[in-house]
Amino acid sequence: MANSERDQLLTKYTNIREERDQLLTKYTNITAERDQLLTKYTNIREERDQLLTKYTNITAERDQLLTKYTNIREERDQLLTKYTNITAERDQLLTKYTNIREERDQLLTKYTNITEVRDQLLTKYTNIREERDQLLTKYTNITEERDQLLTKYTNITEERDQLLAKLVVFTAGWIYYQSSLYFISSEKKSWSDSRRYCRERGADLIIINNKEEQVSETSFVDAEVSKTNTAVF
Repeated sequence: MANSERDQLLTKYTNIREERDQLLTKYTNITAERDQLLTKYTNIREERDQLLTKYTNITAERDQLLTKYTNIREERDQLLTKYTNITAERDQLLTKYTNIREERDQLLTKYTNITEVRDQLLTKYTNIREERDQLLTKYTNITEERDQLLTKYTNITEERDQLLAKLVVFTAGWIYYQSSLYFISSEKKSWSDSRRYCRERGADLIIINNKEEQVSETSFVDAEVSKTNTAVF
């Protein structure tokens, strides 16, 4: 019976080692996937920073154009005032006015174009922020999954160590019965000597707490005594 239980434990030990190896393989794969995600995350952050720099530059350029536009409008108003006040120089001022209007239209065209570019950059910036947030969410989820696997790995390692400890006990003359370990001695001793003998080995004599336990323990001990032809103290 002991050999059968030992073989079963050895089989469980082999299976749990294989399961542990599979978990290690999964852990290695998920670590590699995490590193790839970190690399992608770093690249997308660099690309985002570059876009922010471009966005800042084009905003500054837009502000400069707005300042120039404001200045040229003021100059145009001054020319209109001079046009009203100086009739003799009207033709010359009209020519200048026409020229400055063309320049203003060119500036307005440039301003319109740069506004469109700015809007496109804002759209790209919004999209890349959303993509970054999605990557952060995936990264958080895969980190939680990794932590769960580590917890499972720790638990299964502890269970394996417990099984190994029980295996050692079983091969040293101890018997496992209903979640307890028993040692049946073939030596005859007094109650005091028997108890001291047990305590020296980190155990104690059987203590019966109720009728059900007495029936169960007595049946188990009688069965073992009949198999081994030994006495129990």
